[in-house]
Amino acid sequence: MQLITGQKLALHQLLQHETVFKLRVHFAAAFEIDISCFGIATNDKLFSDDYMTFYNQPATPKNEVQYQLQNTSHVFTFDLNKIDAKQTPRFVICATVSNEQSSMQQIQTAQVELYNQH
Repeated sequence: MQLITGQKLALHQLLQHETVFKLRVHFAAAFEIDISCFGIATNDKLFSDDYMTFYNQPATPKNEVQYQLQNTSHVFTFDLNKIDAKQTPRFVICATVSNEQSSMQQIQTAQVELYNQH
């Protein structure tokens, strides 16, 4: 399924009955882009530092979210069975540029792909 910019769908509409899925993020750029996932608490703030998932901290405490770098793609695996929605009802994926001379406007292409195990 191809989504258009601004389109919103509930996750269960995309996954059907699957509880484990992956989100793959790929950027083509002449510079490094860091991708992170943050577990957001009900107060709209980071639940805990343990819920920042990225290259240097590749999993949340109960493996609710796991990170892997596959070639030049950043892959996050989510296990909905392990997520406590009262604790972390939302997860946000963020991209940052670590080089001060580069900006997001210089990204050549970007692709975000959501897929399940089947």
